Amino acid sequence: MKSPKKLSIRDVEDAAGPVEKWPGNCHAVAHAIVKAKLVDGVAVYGHWTGPVHPKSLFYSRSKAGFCRHGWVELAGGCVLDPTRWVFENVKPYLYVGDPADFECPPCEMCGHLEDEHEQGFFRCCTVKGCDCPDFLAGPGWPYDEGGNQLRTATTTVVPPSEPPWFKLTLLKPARTRLENLLGRMLPGRGPAVLGEQEVFWIANLSYDTLAPVTPEVYRALVKVGCGAFIPIDNRERAKREGL
Repeated sequence: MKSPKKLSIRDVEDAAGPVEKWPGNCHAVAHAIVKAKLVDGVAVYGHWTGPVHPKSLFYSRSKAGFCRHGWVELAGGCVLDPTRWVFENVKPYLYVGDPADFECPPCEMCGHLEDEHEQGFFRCCTVKGCDCPDFLAGPGWPYDEGGNQLRTATTTVVPPSEPPWFKLTLLKPARTRLENLLGRMLPGRGPAVLGEQEVFWIANLSYDTLAPVTPEVYRALVKVGCGAFIPIDNRERAKREGL
């Protein structure tokens, strides 16, 4: 294995084929990197939510606010993206980045930093002479494994509790988390009894909405035969975290 920052296009071509064939094959290239053990990481799939150049192959698709994308999640949470250049319409290069080093962009309305705005609902700018009425966030960290930002944005109301019933065996923290999300108590000390629509709703919540008990909830769903309800990318992430 090499340090990700010392990896070259030639190194990846040896594993994934000519760079000219990488556009449109992002996840296959990421998988080839991992399979060849060029770095310590795992190939993941999700959404690219960053900007897309008008001349990029994926510009028309980006109008939805995201593009489906694959990359390598490195040990420690960093990202190795061998095909980011396709979105940017630049010469091929290997992007290596850490979300911890990502700086929140300034307000798109006035250009001042987030901490220069008030807290609360209306976040007026505090810079003298600026009349910006609210902080308008720019694009954040553009790698969204499993497309969970979209899941959060499209979460529906809690469905009715109706049969068929499923009995989920949960520890107290996971049980309490589900009670908070469902807005109702789960009576008794035995398994939590949930209706099929509730189970499907829970399985399709964003990964972080269920945190920190996501793997345990998924494990309970799999045990009662509802593993197919869980989005595959989130289930793969849970496997890395103890499913």
